Amino acid sequence: MAKNSRFYFFAAILMIAMMSCSGCSNAQTKYNNGQPKTQSEVEAMLSNYSISLVFDFPEQLQQPYHLTQARNDKAVFFEMKGEYSALMFYDFTANKAYDLDLETKTGKIKDFDSTEAERFKSFHFLIAQYLFGHTMYDELKKTGSEKILGRNATVYTAEVYEGKMKFWIDNEYGFTLKYEQTGSQKMKMEVTKFTVGNVKVEDMINLDNYELEQYIEPEETEPVIIEGVLSLAAMRKAASDAGFTVHGGWSTLTNSTQEPENGFQISVPREGSNFMGIAVLEFATEKLAEEYVAFAATEDAYYSGNIYRSGVFTMNIAGSLVADHEAKLMEALKKAGWK
Repeated sequence: MAKNSRFYFFAAILMIAMMSCSGCSNAQTKYNNGQPKTQSEVEAMLSNYSISLVFDFPEQLQQPYHLTQARNDKAVFFEMKGEYSALMFYDFTANKAYDLDLETKTGKIKDFDSTEAERFKSFHFLIAQYLFGHTMYDELKKTGSEKILGRNATVYTAEVYEGKMKFWIDNEYGFTLKYEQTGSQKMKMEVTKFTVGNVKVEDMINLDNYELEQYIEPEETEPVIIEGVLSLAAMRKAASDAGFTVHGGWSTLTNSTQEPENGFQISVPREGSNFMGIAVLEFATEKLAEEYVAFAATEDAYYSGNIYRSGVFTMNIAGSLVADHEAKLMEALKKAGWK
């Protein structure tokens, strides 16, 4: 199987500090002003499309990531190539999902129902975080217009930490065709291909080339929750003193609807790059923190790892980091007052 792919979760390999088709017939006339749209608004306009993008974060990635998603009424295709790879195929005529490995030509099959099918028709969350990163900013300043892939785009900018974000928003559909982040953490994304209509997703893969077996649901495990009281500032200092690299901004890592008030990320060296697989979050109330932890235990969370809670604070540690880093980090936090 692909190293970090599952039916409901991809390891948080791309969690970064910034987080830190058959369209409607009148789409061109209705959405031609470059107004940024939300994911749900764009998905309502696109039901037959293919989109590819490349994302590069030179300071943390050994090589850029290339992602592709295609959708029609019969199937959805998703592929990720880079340091880690993944290939997913959802067949809506047979109600079967396929998690495939390009190198070994093996894969697993999972049956799904109509409720799950609707979720699979959405943009994959790794695609969505790039196409709709602009929705994270309350104040976008319109600064001009350019063409990307021959498409008209409106340019917006926003302040981010010690730099700026620049978005090129597609005039017709309102998603991000390209963005660049400058400052202390330089990164960029650009859509390299976008086709609407006449996309035959069912022809994009030959399942006969793969040795397939039925997927078996893993046993559910309760997230690790440790009670205690500790300030965000103390946690940042404790992590830094213990040798971890602390970054501003945060990512929820779970795609939860519960939005934190504050937080930070911790990265650790792995395979020649810094991997941001730990997130510390501060919620407005303890109830919100509890709801966040509860969500993280569901299959919708796109998250696998250990979750600690201390009142309004939570800390997520990606599963791939638990063995090597959990004990050291927890020891440092306990010395700082985590109980």
